[in-house]
Amino acid sequence: MAFFGTALDLGIAIFLVAALAEHAKLGNKLEKAFSFFAAAGVLFVLQAAFGTFAGAAFGIPDLTALVNIFNIVGVLFVFVGSLFAVQKLVTQ
Repeated sequence: MAFFGTALDLGIAIFLVAALAEHAKLGNKLEKAFSFFAAAGVLFVLQAAFGTFAGAAFGIPDLTALVNIFNIVGVLFVFVGSLFAVQKLVTQ
C-alpha cells in the first residue's frame, strides 16, 4: 500500500535502510555503498516532487523527461550501491 506515492515511499525506504544500517554499525564497512543509497533516496524524493507539480507551478509545460531521468539515475544508483555492498561483504 502506497502512503504518499511510489517514488516518495521508495525514497523514504532507502533513507530508512541507510539509517538502520548505520545504527547496526554496517555503515563504516559499506560507506561507499550507502553513499550511493543516500543519493538514490534524494533522487527518488526529487522525482516525487517534480512529478507532483508536473511543471504547472513553474510554467513549464512538461517535466516528464526530468522525472524519468531522476527515476533512471536513482535506480542505477541503487544498483551500483548494491553491487558495492555485495562486493565488500563477499570479500570480507
